[in-house]
Amino acid sequence: MKKIVFILAILVFFITGCSSNGSEDVEQIYYEMYSRGSSTTINISPEKIEVISTGLKSDKTSMKLKKEEWDGLVETIKVLDIEKLKDLEVPSDLRASDASPHAVLKLSKNDTVFETKNFDHGNPPQSIRPLVQAILRLSENVE
Repeated sequence: MKKIVFILAILVFFITGCSSNGSEDVEQIYYEMYSRGSSTTINISPEKIEVISTGLKSDKTSMKLKKEEWDGLVETIKVLDIEKLKDLEVPSDLRASDASPHAVLKLSKNDTVFETKNFDHGNPPQSIRPLVQAILRLSENVE
């Protein structure tokens, strides 16, 4: 009987305890920033990055994403508990008075989208700051 309990305990450990936060399963990363009259959406998949802008400078550009770039984003996501993105506290509220564009980060995994509350573009919650900075750096190179 003790052996069965021990084996079951090991199985439960390997099924739950050794699993990651699921960051390897992230299929798509979205970063959106918008204000009155314009918006920019950055869509990143393992294969490409796409930047879509609306407003006075409407444009849609994309480029192939290198495997190392995607892997770097996934490494940055690994430190996050993506299921708690919606609970992150935003550090400022300048967007309420149009002093800063709104921004939101979304991660898609297994047909589920995990997203943050709206935050000020340029001032994301501390825990997602490295990921947002990496996304914005990558988007600067899209032509």
